[in-house]
Amino acid sequence: MTYRNFLRFGMVLWFGTAIVRIAAGSTPVNFNAPRVYTLNAPGVYPVARQPDCVAVGDLNGDGKPDLAVADFDGNLVGILLGNGDGTFQPPTFLPVGNQPNFVAIGDFNGDGKLDLAVSNYGSSTISVILGNGNGTFQPAMPVTAGTNPGSIFVADFNKDSHMDMAVANYGSNNVSILLGNGDGTFQTAVNYSVGLGPRSVVAAAFMGGTTLDLAVANYITDTVSILVGNGDGTFQSALTPIAVGSNPDAIAAGDFNGDGFPDLAVANYNTSAVSVLVNNTAGGFQPAVSYTIGSNATSIAVADFNNDGKPDLAVVQGNPSAVAVLLSNGNGTFQTPKYDYSIGSQPTSVAAGKFTSTSAQDLAIANGASDTISILINSGSGNFQKVAKFNVASTPSAITAGVFSTSGLLDLAVADSTSNKASVLIGTGSAKFQKAVNYATKTGRDPLGIVTADFNNDGKLDLAMVNDTSNNVSVLLGNGDGTFQSPVYYAVGNGPTAIAAGNFNGNQSLVVTNAFDNTVSVLVGNGTGTFATQVVYATGTYPVAVAVGDVNNDTKQDVVVANSESNNVSVLLGNGNGTFGTATNFAVAPAGQAPQPSGVVVADFRNDGFLDLAVTDYFSNQVSILLGNGTGSFPTFALYNTGIYPTALASADFNGDGIPDLVVVDTLADAVSILLGNSDGTFQTAVSFAVGFAPSGVAVGDFNGDGKPDLAITNASQNTVSILTNMTK
Repeated sequence: MTYRNFLRFGMVLWFGTAIVRIAAGSTPVNFNAPRVYTLNAPGVYPVARQPDCVAVGDLNGDGKPDLAVADFDGNLVGILLGNGDGTFQPPTFLPVGNQPNFVAIGDFNGDGKLDLAVSNYGSSTISVILGNGNGTFQPAMPVTAGTNPGSIFVADFNKDSHMDMAVANYGSNNVSILLGNGDGTFQTAVNYSVGLGPRSVVAAAFMGGTTLDLAVANYITDTVSILVGNGDGTFQSALTPIAVGSNPDAIAAGDFNGDGFPDLAVANYNTSAVSVLVNNTAGGFQPAVSYTIGSNATSIAVADFNNDGKPDLAVVQGNPSAVAVLLSNGNGTFQTPKYDYSIGSQPTSVAAGKFTSTSAQDLAIANGASDTISILINSGSGNFQKVAKFNVASTPSAITAGVFSTSGLLDLAVADSTSNKASVLIGTGSAKFQKAVNYATKTGRDPLGIVTADFNNDGKLDLAMVNDTSNNVSVLLGNGDGTFQSPVYYAVGNGPTAIAAGNFNGNQSLVVTNAFDNTVSVLVGNGTGTFATQVVYATGTYPVAVAVGDVNNDTKQDVVVANSESNNVSVLLGNGNGTFGTATNFAVAPAGQAPQPSGVVVADFRNDGFLDLAVTDYFSNQVSILLGNGTGSFPTFALYNTGIYPTALASADFNGDGIPDLVVVDTLADAVSILLGNSDGTFQTAVSFAVGFAPSGVAVGDFNGDGKPDLAITNASQNTVSILTNMTK
């Protein structure tokens, strides 16, 4: 899909700029949002990942839990070593078999170092990967299981102190038992028939005592099979299957009523429910009791999330993408699910672990469609860190921050593309906002960009929105009390997509990108809130983003445009009287690469007094940094990886070290990436934080008055604005 088609059909994007300076301080950065770790490595591993499973264990022996992730489309396992504070190091990758879809952790050779077992759905093998104890691993050794293996459960089934494996084989309708030899090798698999399409297996002493039994979720027959263990590594034939919901995809065990017998919880993919089966202590289970959640549930974790000594449930669902937490009542029943939507797209797996120094169980979630891992830190009461969200009108596409009322607090204004409105959210302090007040743009259709400035020199901020399908700009003059006057319209070119304000002639003026005309329109302000008729300047092909700054150090404002289909930026030097010179174009990627630029920001990344450029490259999942020489020229560039489909971006000093950093909106990762600047024009590896669905625009401001720049992000698919408060110490 070309960027033009993406913009036209269904996803509206905003491209704008913001620069905030904060006093120097410490260098790490953190926001009050679940952190996201990207598994895709553009240029190194060019295929899509689709992480299918995440497991938790101390893989390097430092006492801090780490993560192992099965990457289905990459034929890899990603290793993320934990820092002990809820953050993780960038992933390293291990090659395994074809289409890995599950990873389990255990000590298979008895050396006290954790190893990995990975089921390879496409090659019908298990990869056994012995650990070195320092977070590195030996080459994978393939072991044969059944057809299309999935879930693996590691335990000592024959009581010889060696770890064995039980594997659910979806394609051969059986469970493989692989007894361990204690040296990292396994005996030939012995298979036991179960229902059709076994997807998940769990072991526990369901019959009491110490002998482990098996419970298997059968996806096609909508049942759970129980196989009673003999204690020697063999199992009896499956008992009469137990009915659960439609397409059970995951199963987990825990003593939910405190009677000493393990019970079962089953995530049902197509029933929009979790089935709980309480053990009747007589060799069977009571009929399933269902708890409604969203549909497409794929994974379930059992842990005590609120520290009351009772095992709770965490279930990931794909429609909508969320994790549901069901707190236990201690009698085999559960409370109404609590949801957290601050994860990535189409989650496939969830695992619990203590990722910080607190005693609370946190969550790690693999997001299959956004190629990420989300980390949700537990408050200790069963509530997880959330992104504050505020409702706006339909399909927000752009956002800007400013003081619109007499309170002196930062407010927000949002362009809502499909409702043809501007939503204004008045700040109340502490990063909170009043209910949105909407202003119809009437003849302004499909607003894609919004900007604030004082257009009539009355000391009150006004708004201007660019309207894509009506080819005009709406100007709403502010009253200074948080309200705005009716819009006045000014014609621009064909297919306007982005807007910026600048002092081009002594008054605040406007510049608009016209995507279908390959031009920008400059509307010179008269200082009274009105604007002169547009003057049009040629740019590159399909301009979609614009920024303003003095890039040649002549004290006159210039214009920089990101051109999506010519893969470059156009620089138009200002003459100081509202006119501009002919555009000069600069490449943002190597020849032959087609990144499709989608956003641009201007800032001094080297602290040398010369403005530089940052350009998001939509299809290459990168941001290009073009260092300026102070003459309006940008001859070289450097590329840094971001999340999937980076669009809008902004610059601010997020960690208080006096160096401009970057925030990038990763539209298909449902996240934002933070790239910390190094003061020499280079940047550190991106760290991401989850937001809402299909984020489209970003604004930076101190929304809680603590002197640190926070983030406001529009979520196009949720009709919300996410507020991420800067928690950097």
